[in-house]
Amino acid sequence: GGSDCYRYSGSRSWEGNYSIRIRDNSGTASAMTSPTLDLSSYGSITVKFYFYPNSMENGEDFFLRYYNGSSWTTVASWASGSSFNNGSFYSAEVTLTASQVNFVSNAAIRFQCDASGNQDQIYIDEVTVTASTSSLVNEEDLEPVITLLESPNNNEQTEASIDNQEIQQVGEDQGVKLFPNPTSNMLNVATVMDIESVSILSIDGQVIQTLGGTSAQSGIDVSTLEPGVYYLMIKANGQTTPKKFIKL
Repeated sequence: GGSDCYRYSGSRSWEGNYSIRIRDNSGTASAMTSPTLDLSSYGSITVKFYFYPNSMENGEDFFLRYYNGSSWTTVASWASGSSFNNGSFYSAEVTLTASQVNFVSNAAIRFQCDASGNQDQIYIDEVTVTASTSSLVNEEDLEPVITLLESPNNNEQTEASIDNQEIQQVGEDQGVKLFPNPTSNMLNVATVMDIESVSILSIDGQVIQTLGGTSAQSGIDVSTLEPGVYYLMIKANGQTTPKKFIKL
């Protein structure tokens, strides 16, 4: 980052105590940039992150940019008043395929603010880039997804709060949704796909438990897991989808 990018400590951080604050419209000085990513062997990537907007005026925005080895391209943007409102946490997800951008050995991603002053701020946290060798992605998955969240560690939903109609909508819009997430006891999988199996993996990729599809769709007991970050690998329709969850 530059002069308008800052490592912040405080309650505007979704995961833990720290996040990255970007502000103003100073170009790369208002941006946070990833290390170099070798994407040359992949067919698609999904970028997921959490953010908290503060004092962004209507129409002011920030965007996600991609570096193809020679130049930067804006691949998604979010504007105050239409995409988000100030004072709440959001998660956002963007999928890119090899047909959209050139995946190279020296790729990178960048979050950049385009506001009007130093008081216009976006706090970005828990950025995850998931790469896949497959470029076969449903067209609806290429649309950026944004979700309004509750406060950190307080955004749990009960199973009763999501009825069958909502579950089907979640499946159509996002493919798979885990709830509540974070969770301390039960983790539920909302999807319209026929799940073949699910596996719980540690953050370093070790398989902890594997369940059949029927068992998974009736709820997964994670109460015995140590607190931390895990992945749920969901096998359905011949493909495996990774989803991150947090055990409290």
